[in-house]
Amino acid sequence: MGCEEEKKEPECIFCFSIKESILKEIDKVAEEDMSNREVIVKKMLGYGLREFRKAKAAKLYKEERLSLSEAAKMAGLTMKRMKEYLADKDYRLDYGILDIEKELGIL
Repeated sequence: MGCEEEKKEPECIFCFSIKESILKEIDKVAEEDMSNREVIVKKMLGYGLREFRKAKAAKLYKEERLSLSEAAKMAGLTMKRMKEYLADKDYRLDYGILDIEKELGIL
């Protein structure tokens, strides 16, 4: 009858050094967000990881090492969102016969 207990993913402690100037920026963001340093760093890492995966997928797509659908999957995006991301980053969108064949397993 009460509140369901939220299942949390296990966490690991990760220690690293950080420049004081960056730490001050993090503290400022935390204050503006009415949060704390730990919460902000976790959000930044999550955001950075998502952006890193999108950039890596776009790079591999540009190098023709991934099809559009493979790049979208790697980036955690739909194909439509991946196309939008590529267009925003001024990547040339070539979804041609090779992409179709690769995705259908013809090659």
